[in-house]
Amino acid sequence: YLGAFGASDKPALQPGQCAIVNTHDAPGVHWTAIATVDGRTVLFDPLGGGDTDPDVDQRLPDNCGAHCCAWILLWQRDPEMAMEI
Repeated sequence: YLGAFGASDKPALQPGQCAIVNTHDAPGVHWTAIATVDGRTVLFDPLGGGDTDPDVDQRLPDNCGAHCCAWILLWQRDPEMAMEI
């Protein structure tokens, strides 16, 4: 886990790395997560879309960061399962 970043500071990931990235710079608007899966960088967006299952996971407007942390913890244990979230 590399940390949390603003949009303009989004890191380039190496295999086995992940990070949380905001869609904007400070003060930030919405958190997403990125990670490497099968040699490519994938995006998890709790509002749906991204590279994971397109269903909306976030039910409350202010808990996107918690969803991203949970997704990264799952990704660290089982990347394939994380892609189904």
